[in-house]
Amino acid sequence: MSKITIELVHKIDLLPNITCLIFQSQDIFKFEPGQFLAIEVSPGVHRSYSLFYCDHKAPAYYTANLKDLEAGKYIGLMINTKPDGVGSYWAKNIELKQVFPAIGCNGSFVVQRSLYPKVFVATSTGIAPFIPMIKSVITSDMNQTIMIYFGALSPSDDFSDSFLGQLASNPNVKVYKCFDNIDPDLTNQTNNLGRVTKVIQATMTRHQMQGSDFYLCGNPMMVEATAKLLEENQVQNVYYEKY
Repeated sequence: MSKITIELVHKIDLLPNITCLIFQSQDIFKFEPGQFLAIEVSPGVHRSYSLFYCDHKAPAYYTANLKDLEAGKYIGLMINTKPDGVGSYWAKNIELKQVFPAIGCNGSFVVQRSLYPKVFVATSTGIAPFIPMIKSVITSDMNQTIMIYFGALSPSDDFSDSFLGQLASNPNVKVYKCFDNIDPDLTNQTNNLGRVTKVIQATMTRHQMQGSDFYLCGNPMMVEATAKLLEENQVQNVYYEKY
């Protein structure tokens, strides 16, 4: 891991409590899809955020007038500001061109090299590390089976299409939207009533679960409940990271 400096170059709210931040760094550092960055959000106080983007090319997500970099990289983060802690305050109040020290990239929450189907289970900003992870799986193996379960309270809380929408045409990728509440007029084949644990049980057999690699990220209670479900079904390959 390295000490780097990052500068905010774009900011937009995806939802009232979900902020998308694009930083630029001229420093040299390594990134593996799934890793996170530790940012000093207050003097002596660091918070860790997964990267949903890291490249010299201008990101296609929520960007405005950003050009490809000749040197350095863009770094994309999405932050849930609802907890209203020091990290939330930082994300809400930072302004363009502000510069911050950071440490990264960190973590071992990365895609495992195996032939098993990959199952990604996320809620809210837990989708962030999965965006580059899924891209890396598709890039390395065009025939790899991928299943994505994204949980939210209702369709109005779903911002994932902006990041996962391009996968709709990929025959090897299946996206399940899991909502606690659904307006009957909005119900369709991509909307599933219930939490991710319920939808996983409804769409996968025990045998399928046991023959898959599971990656979990998001609300700690969701991660705990899903990990318990998979343990009860004797699933061996379950990966998540607490930080």
